Amino acid sequence: MDALKLAIVGSGKRARETFMPIIRNMKGIVRLGCVMSRSEGNARRLGEAEGVPWYTSLEKMIEKEKPDLAILSVARPNHREPVETLCNLGVNMLVETPLAETREDMDAMTAAASRSKSIIEVAEQVYRFPSALIMGEILKTGIMGKPNLVFSHSVGHGYHGIGLIRSLLGFSARPVRVTGFLKTFPVANHIWRAGEPKQDSENWQHGMIEFDSGQAGIYSFSSLTYGSPLRQDRYKNPYWVYAEKGMAMGLDVMYLEGEDRRVEVKIKRDAKTIEGVEVVQAYEADVKGESGFPERLIWGNPLADCAIPEKLTGSALCILDLVNAIRTGKQPEYGIKNGFIDRSIELALTESWTNENKPVMMEQVGI
Repeated sequence: MDALKLAIVGSGKRARETFMPIIRNMKGIVRLGCVMSRSEGNARRLGEAEGVPWYTSLEKMIEKEKPDLAILSVARPNHREPVETLCNLGVNMLVETPLAETREDMDAMTAAASRSKSIIEVAEQVYRFPSALIMGEILKTGIMGKPNLVFSHSVGHGYHGIGLIRSLLGFSARPVRVTGFLKTFPVANHIWRAGEPKQDSENWQHGMIEFDSGQAGIYSFSSLTYGSPLRQDRYKNPYWVYAEKGMAMGLDVMYLEGEDRRVEVKIKRDAKTIEGVEVVQAYEADVKGESGFPERLIWGNPLADCAIPEKLTGSALCILDLVNAIRTGKQPEYGIKNGFIDRSIELALTESWTNENKPVMMEQVGI
């Protein structure tokens, strides 16, 4: 099966440092066919570096190159126009997160999508981290019972942390009420990121998300999560699942057997080196099956033969999910609907903490 021809729209850091290394290593799945940026200099540099045609006009690129899919990686306030254009042209696309900056833009984009044959996926990578995917597989077995409460503690900001919470509770649960809190604390004056102003304060976002299923999510995020020497690597930050018959603190998982016995789930990570890159092959969990005997539950990496590090695997799986949707004609797993919901929850949290922490009923914003 031939690799699908892919176009990159945008030439910023995310396009260059996240998507390009992934695309180069998804051999046989996608191939870069062309790039586009409004900046002629940026478009030329990226196109020449990758050896592909470059454009400053989206319409001209699509007309001439006819890509099978496009990755939209432009500044978040600028998503609406290219999404509407690609929808009008019938181009399949992966839209960078968040779906849009404003509710007005999201409404316009979803309306354009509803009129189009384009298949649209949103690049929500955090719930696709391999360590989160094996947790999802464990929950599907039912050994822990229904997950009642999920905490996301600085795993990802805003929509990223919210998407992780919803994936573990189940995307079918509808958010009904959101309450947000914001608190600022003084910290040691320090260099947060190279080239950025020093930071002497830390903003904490907290939110309670309640669902029609009776479940709830607790979201928290520190403004110093990404890069501050005061805080640990974000990939070490935990999520917690409290379920009817067990709990998980990241990959420390246990469940109740009988009335008084705690059973710990042993989880193994398997990796190998490909072209100098450590590539996760699988996560394996030993659980008790319906027969009453131990069974091995496996999440296998569908990109196990690609030289893509684990930190980029979630983003790579976003592309793969869109490719699979295009090939099968089915809608992608996450899609524009869930991108809309997660961003709407984030906007509701902001509305709540800017209005004396008053709860926001999600039906008021069309959810």
